[in-house]
Amino acid sequence: MMPKPLSGLKSQPPKTMRAQYELGLKYDNGEGVATDKNQAMAWYQQSANQGYAKAQYNLGTMYRLGEGVAKDDAKAAY
Repeated sequence: MMPKPLSGLKSQPPKTMRAQYELGLKYDNGEGVATDKNQAMAWYQQSANQGYAKAQYNLGTMYRLGEGVAKDDAKAAY
């Protein structure tokens, strides 16, 4: 079964750091959308830049493991 695209994202992207993090999770885990590590990373980055700790953790983990990005231990530790 093909995941359904999340409706309304193009017209109203999430504005809060938590909503951005949650959207990153959906792309990371393929919940309601096709799994897309690049999109997950972009949403985690937006949320992390605003200080959302869970997004910072997930972003660091992606850098540590090289998921959707080149492995980078320095960025993972940041």
